Amino acid sequence: MKKLTAALIGCGRIGTKKHIEAFAANSDLIDLVAVCDLVPEKAERAAEEYMKRGEMSLARGEKERIREKNDTQHGQEIDSSSPASECDLQRPVVISDYKDLLSTNIHFVTIATESGNHYKNTIDFLSAGKHVLVEKPMALSSEHMDQMIALS
Repeated sequence: MKKLTAALIGCGRIGTKKHIEAFAANSDLIDLVAVCDLVPEKAERAAEEYMKRGEMSLARGEKERIREKNDTQHGQEIDSSSPASECDLQRPVVISDYKDLLSTNIHFVTIATESGNHYKNTIDFLSAGKHVLVEKPMALSSEHMDQMIALS
């Protein structure tokens, strides 16, 4: 199965802690190709955190694979010559302007910017044909929410 490609917009506390953790835990299904924040240092930290958590997640998956193989071989020697580090975990590109991602071919974005920016960010990505996962609150007014829903 082909992996989905994604970008994280907003690398503050929620973006870096919760969303990076989720992307890393699902790195077998999703390639996080870009992280974006107005403060480049925050995006750099998010990219580093993704790699650290992704490698830990891949290592856990490799241990589980070896255990499963061991269970089926009933104590025969295990070939663990394919370490998790050989998997295709790639460091996300660091971007400071989310508009640079509008014309790319990524499948979806996760928006974890400040609440007041959710509407504008979401409308821009939906208008560009991207799928969007937006943090709560999705917008600050019901009118903006209705527009976001209509565009999706």
